[in-house]
Amino acid sequence: MEANKQELMLKSNISESVSKDEYLYMNLLFETLDATARLTNASMLVVDFAQNKMVYKTKKLLFVDDAIPSDFRRDSPNPYWALIHEEDLSILLETREAYLNFVKTFDQKHKLEHTYIIDYRIKLCGRDYTIAQKFTPLMLRPNGDLWLGLFLFTSSTHKKCEHIAIFGNNFRYTYDFEKKTFVSFDERMNLSQFEKDMLLCAAKGMTTEQMAEHLCRSINTIKTHKCRLFNKLHVGSMREALTFVQNYDL
Repeated sequence: MEANKQELMLKSNISESVSKDEYLYMNLLFETLDATARLTNASMLVVDFAQNKMVYKTKKLLFVDDAIPSDFRRDSPNPYWALIHEEDLSILLETREAYLNFVKTFDQKHKLEHTYIIDYRIKLCGRDYTIAQKFTPLMLRPNGDLWLGLFLFTSSTHKKCEHIAIFGNNFRYTYDFEKKTFVSFDERMNLSQFEKDMLLCAAKGMTTEQMAEHLCRSINTIKTHKCRLFNKLHVGSMREALTFVQNYDL
């Protein structure tokens, strides 16, 4: 079973070869990513799906840079996948296959201009961490196959692999674990204007009392709306709510 998973992790979806001349244009792309990393301190890497290998990474990678040799258990073009929990690896491979099949239904513009996000756990130095992995295509082959993909990693507020989504301009889908496919985003998770106002206040560091004064509501009203927001997003604090809405483009 482990061997089968290993093969799936290294599976290429490219049916059209890439010429040497095409690879010459990649340096400019990587210099642009270096500049972005300097400004944002982001953890990013690029995987070449034609060769199934990592061809770029930022100087610093969240968590991975702290790994020791004994932490790495799998051969993978993505160093985070080498550290992933066995249970979450099964989910990642299942949803990766569903994602690739689902994206085939997109037109060329949406194939290139979308984001895929998944939370999963990694084990590092004997401890568990949950990361949010964002992925977007960088370059496609003329036939629409994925060639280069950009991964961005941040710390996740969730404790397990449960929120998986694809979103872009005017569309958003989430993974349905029972149907094993992507379905339209649950509209019940869309934020009201008041919830957005509360999150904006939280981003500015306001306390509940300051929110109440700023939004001209009672403290109890703010607390009630906070509770509803936490239940809606399945989070436990405003900090976690802020991370969630940023990661899922809400």
